Amino acid sequence: MRLELLDLDPSGFELFVKWIYQGKLDDVSEITEPQDKYSFAVGCYNLHQLCDRFDMPKLKNIAIDQYRKGLAEAELVPDAEEVNDIYRKSPEGSPFRKLMTKIAARQIMDPNSEKDAEGYRLCFDNNPDFAIELVNAIKHGTGGMLFDDPTEGEGCEYHDHDNGPNCHKKAKARLGK
Repeated sequence: MRLELLDLDPSGFELFVKWIYQGKLDDVSEITEPQDKYSFAVGCYNLHQLCDRFDMPKLKNIAIDQYRKGLAEAELVPDAEEVNDIYRKSPEGSPFRKLMTKIAARQIMDPNSEKDAEGYRLCFDNNPDFAIELVNAIKHGTGGMLFDDPTEGEGCEYHDHDNGPNCHKKAKARLGK
């Protein structure tokens, strides 16, 4: 019997073999360097893919838990290119799809981050599922906070004019002269 895993990253297979021989997966907390923690997390993602293929839910759950823990302890998250790659390689309904959209949503909504939706443009390209899941993640993550009613109040932001002072203030100033 021959098993070909050409489309899988070897880091996941390495963790799989280690798990077979040792009966456990290392804990990312035992790794000291943040970059090594992140690399281990990536290996756990690849292990998750392998477990998905072989229908091994228990090890698959351990792998995603170690992935999340590795990201948290490394204080690093995948960039937009990695999010896109992981999302597109994951089947519909996959926990990794959900995780990637929540990571992107958090990055976009973080008031201390300069990232916005533009940074995830490649994730949206020919991928309406990502866009829908991202919007839903933002909705659920913010508690469904309702925006101000755009049909009420002053409407200068909807006027067609050059950027600059509020046009209503200009109009009031002219009326006062």
